[in-house]
Amino acid sequence: MATSAPSGLTATARTAWWWRSTAARAGPPPAPRSHTRAVSSALAETSSPPPPKATPLAITENGAAFHDYVDPEGEVHDPERIHYLDEHFRAVHRALADGVDVRGYFVWSLLDNFEWAEGYSKRFGLVYVDFATSTRVLKDSATWYRRVIGRNGLDAGVHDDRAG
Repeated sequence: MATSAPSGLTATARTAWWWRSTAARAGPPPAPRSHTRAVSSALAETSSPPPPKATPLAITENGAAFHDYVDPEGEVHDPERIHYLDEHFRAVHRALADGVDVRGYFVWSLLDNFEWAEGYSKRFGLVYVDFATSTRVLKDSATWYRRVIGRNGLDAGVHDDRAG
């Protein structure tokens, strides 16, 4: 199950895509920050009938594009991506606690790349790629994600890598 819209859409466009691609719903699409509710709802809806007969699910692409840049110290700070991923991991965790059979979650993407809708203007990767030189720089989100994987869990709250 892919929870992401066609590559490169803004958060608002992704939310609109989600609502258009599912059954008709009353009211306008939610603001981008409400996207995690859509993920939780989709996981619950697509997992029925209830366990143990539910279909195993995998979120095959989920990420967010931002205008990332290397600062003068050679670092890439992307707190928006950390917040986005943290919220979505928590939504999946809630779905798991509710009995949804989620078997995988794949972050989009490891490296910055060309995206059909955004071109090279926004970046999705956990690793910044200088397209002219192919130099790669771990973003704060890559360091944060490494810690999440290492401890097999999230912090009590959103963790901004620069906070320690």
